[in-house]
Amino acid sequence: MRVARELHDDIGQRLSLISIQLGLHVDQLSKNGGPVSAELSDSVRDVDALVTDVHNLSHQLHSSKLEHLGLRFALRELCQQISERHELPIEFNIDRGSARLPQDVSLCFYRVAQEALNNIIKHSGSDKAELILAEEQGRLRMQVRDFGSGFKLTDSGAGLGLSTMQERLRIIRGELSIASRPGRGTVITAMANIPPLNPPQ
Repeated sequence: MRVARELHDDIGQRLSLISIQLGLHVDQLSKNGGPVSAELSDSVRDVDALVTDVHNLSHQLHSSKLEHLGLRFALRELCQQISERHELPIEFNIDRGSARLPQDVSLCFYRVAQEALNNIIKHSGSDKAELILAEEQGRLRMQVRDFGSGFKLTDSGAGLGLSTMQERLRIIRGELSIASRPGRGTVITAMANIPPLNPPQ
């Protein structure tokens, strides 16, 4: 747990600061009409990718919390942390649930929530977000909504990580749906069956 905190709170934050400073430098060069070298652009992308990798690794080291306390607790904590860190109000409505979820389903939905909320921060420009989690007749349903810039679904491949979310749900035989319009925000919905933990012999 200490290593995870150091990765996130120290190394991750320092890398994020470097990324912001590089981005500001690139923006200033562009505004002044100066050339932005390919090497500088590549460095900005590399630092951004490293920030994401460190962020994901720190959360992987926290996986025991997800395992022992459950998806619902982990999602509440995730929403609170992101809201505080990025000053983004997140309204979350998470049911109590009647079933203890299989570990692969919990991990999948947690990672999808992470990816969706990170996309809101990076791409949407939204001033708020919503997350809903509910069980519905043997299926788990999670919806993450923003009220930002939105995008055309035909252009959805540009760095939004949607294919990663789709692949995660495919592995557990779940489904991901995306609703978005320019200027109208985006809604990501993940659904999956809740298999019995101890299926009959």
